[in-house]
Amino acid sequence: MRKTPPCPLPEETRLVTPCPSLDAESARAEAARCLSTRPCQGCEICQLMCPDQAITRDEASHGPVIDLNYCKGCGLCAHFCPKKAITMELEQAGD
Repeated sequence: MRKTPPCPLPEETRLVTPCPSLDAESARAEAARCLSTRPCQGCEICQLMCPDQAITRDEASHGPVIDLNYCKGCGLCAHFCPKKAITMELEQAGD
């Protein structure tokens, strides 16, 4: 449990202007905009979520590398990626 400081905080450290209130739809749109402005940050959530352990990390780019010989296409990596750096694409017939 977090304890309150023994003395009040100085006024200049408090939030002066509150954030504007957003409805649920606007909040989702703003969150998607903020999270999609950067590529993969190397959080490794995709690696943790992959049931086939088909995802490793490229040492040079620090981005995810998916071994398609082991990937079953479940899409958990793409679903849980907070930056949406992984996308799923349907394979064409014969690929």
